[in-house]
Amino acid sequence: MAMPFQLSEEECQSLRVVFLAPFAPERGSPRPQRHPKVGVRPIYHWEIYRILDELGVLTATCNDLDRLPDLVRDSNYVFSLFSRAPFRNCEIYVPAICSRLGIAVMGAPPNVRALAEDKHHAKAVVAQAGIPVVPGVAYGRSIDIPARPPMAGPYFVKYRFGSASEDVTMECATDSWDAAADKARQFLTQGKDAVIETLIPGIDVTVPVLGGDVPIVLTPVAEISSLTHGIATFEQKRFLTAARRRELFADSEMAEQARELSRRVVAEFQPFDYMRVDFRFDPVERRLMFMECNISCNLGSTAALMLSARHHGISQAAVVEHILAYSHRRQTEVGRAWQTVNV
Repeated sequence: MAMPFQLSEEECQSLRVVFLAPFAPERGSPRPQRHPKVGVRPIYHWEIYRILDELGVLTATCNDLDRLPDLVRDSNYVFSLFSRAPFRNCEIYVPAICSRLGIAVMGAPPNVRALAEDKHHAKAVVAQAGIPVVPGVAYGRSIDIPARPPMAGPYFVKYRFGSASEDVTMECATDSWDAAADKARQFLTQGKDAVIETLIPGIDVTVPVLGGDVPIVLTPVAEISSLTHGIATFEQKRFLTAARRRELFADSEMAEQARELSRRVVAEFQPFDYMRVDFRFDPVERRLMFMECNISCNLGSTAALMLSARHHGISQAAVVEHILAYSHRRQTEVGRAWQTVNV
């Protein structure tokens, strides 16, 4: 496996980073406590802030999207964990505005990020590459949900766009098509498109990937939930409730298959700085089926990516430094090429 990138002394001196996150702390802030609604998220954001500060590249922290255009005037890179906001298509707002302002940003170009955030179209792209996917149907406000199920149950309902399993509860899993359709309609009344999938029995397996000319595919992690059907709720992912644990995927044969499938998946979503590829593993049929991928997934010390990275002897700080180094170099080279072509 390739070694993570490190910032050169010249890069550390030239980088001027704005850290953008909903819970980005003020300079010098102490480690926060667990939040009663979003759990470990403020702690996660503080961890990344501290690493950037210790690297000597941090120039400003920001927790308000409206302030971003003014802050970037004195910076040349945005390290953004701001993927959710209360407006449609918010997932690509930050990469799009940074592209307009001509500043490098962590994650991926807006078009790549948009594809990855669309759980329905992402599966269509992956399926076209010959990779098995979890069956599902997308519904928007202009699409009627049929009375008869288009596929066999049980069913799982989630948002079509975005990450973090927002609003995912036990009600999202059901044996009834009528109940699944009702849950999807609830999402639609909120102005959010929905996906209804076949709920495959088994466990979630996630494969963390660090970006690079040759992406670094880490060891898969099993996400094991004791809830019905093994689903993972928002509360579990934020450590607000128990009934879920993470561990290295112990099935060596299927783990290697998951890594190989992930290499094929990430080839469809280039370029990106880091990613998590999620599969559903059916232990009876011994099959892996692609569910979704998450560009700019959780980098917190409790996240699956960090569990896998530590297994390879890579610290949280080293992961952040690799992402920053690769992302900055990738976009610097693209910027130079753009300027050359458009002289």
